[in-house]
Amino acid sequence: MEGESRSYKWYEYVPGDVRASKFRIIPETRHVGHEQGSDSVEAQNLTAFPLERTSFLRRYLDNIMPLDLKTTLRSASFFYNPETGDLSVTMCFPIDKSEDAWEPGHKIQVLSLLLGHTADARHYQVTLWIIQWARRYFNSTMRGIIFNCPQTCSSLTYTDIEHLYDPGSAENKLVPSSVIRFPRMHTLLWSGDAYLFQKFLAKVSSPNFRAITIQSRICIKDAHYILMCLSKTKAKNVKIESLSDAVLPAPAFVRDDHPSVNGTHAVLHKLETLKLGLNDIADVGALFDRLYLPTLRSLELVLADIPNPEEPLRYFTKTKKSKVFTKTLEVVNIVCGDSTLKRLQSPVHIGYEIRKRFRPTIIQFSDFEGDIKLRWK
Repeated sequence: MEGESRSYKWYEYVPGDVRASKFRIIPETRHVGHEQGSDSVEAQNLTAFPLERTSFLRRYLDNIMPLDLKTTLRSASFFYNPETGDLSVTMCFPIDKSEDAWEPGHKIQVLSLLLGHTADARHYQVTLWIIQWARRYFNSTMRGIIFNCPQTCSSLTYTDIEHLYDPGSAENKLVPSSVIRFPRMHTLLWSGDAYLFQKFLAKVSSPNFRAITIQSRICIKDAHYILMCLSKTKAKNVKIESLSDAVLPAPAFVRDDHPSVNGTHAVLHKLETLKLGLNDIADVGALFDRLYLPTLRSLELVLADIPNPEEPLRYFTKTKKSKVFTKTLEVVNIVCGDSTLKRLQSPVHIGYEIRKRFRPTIIQFSDFEGDIKLRWK
C-alpha cells in the first residue's frame, strides 16, 4: 500500500543451518508513493554508480545481461560477506554507496534476493539471470537461497509471467541441461507472492533440499501445489507459516490451469517434520485429504489468536479414517498462546480424538516460547 512503512529484517528468520549474516541492507525502507513516480528510486540509483567505478560483479553481470535489462541491473545493490559466503542482492531500494560486492576467488554459499514494492517484470527477469549466473559458477557450493518479494505482485501480467519463464531464455544459454541443479543446496526460504514461488521453484529446486520455509500467506490450493513440487525433492523439514482462507483470489490465468485442481496426491517420501501456521482457516481437511506422508515423525500446528480455535483442528478430531500418516508419527504439537488455549472448549478431548485417529506417541500443547502446557503419552 502507498505510504506504508515496511521492515525488511527478513534475515532474522533464516534457519540456523544457513548461517546467513545480517547483510548491510537498509533495515527500514518507506515505500515510494506514486506521486513521486514509480521509477524515482531507480533513476536516483543510475547516477550512484557510473559503470566504470562499479565492482567486478556488477560489470560482469552487465556484460551478460540483455540490453533491455542493463538499466534495471544498475539499480541493484550487492553485498558480499566473505566469512560466510553470503551474497545479498537488493532492488527497488536506494543504493548504499558503501556496497561491498563479490570478487573473483570467493565462493558463494547463500544467495539472498530482496525486491521492493515497485518491482516489475524487469526486476524479476534480472533475478532469474543472477540465479543462472550463480548456477553456472557456484552450482556445487550453493547451500541456500532466500527470496523476499512483495506479497502481491500486482504489476505482473500474464504476458510478463510467460516471458519471464520462457524455456528458451538465459538458463539454456548459461548452463547445460545435463548439469544437476545445485546438488548441495539444502535450504530455501521464500517470502512473497505465492504464484511467483510456483515459477521460481523450477529454477532453484535441488534434489537435495532439506529445509523449506514458506513465509508467504497462502491458501490451501497453493500449499498443496507447493508440496507437490517438493515431492520431487528429498525435503525433510517443511514449514508453511501462514495458511489462510482470506488470501486474495488468484488471477484467472493462474486459477484456471492450477495443477492442484486435478486431485493429485502430494507424496513426500522423505518428509519428517511438517509445521503449519493455521490462521483464519476453517479446515485443513482439503489439504490433508490429498497428502501422503509415510515418513512423517513430527506434526506442528500453530493456532492463531482467532475466536474459534477449534475450527482449524476439525480435520484431526472429526475425520473417520485417514491414510495421510503411517505408524511413524511420533509427535503432534499444537502451539498457541494462553488466551487461545483457554478458549478451546476441551483440550483434553482434542488430544483424545487425535490419539484415537492418528495414534502419535506424544500429543502436547505448548506456547510460542516452547514451554509445554499439556502433554499425553
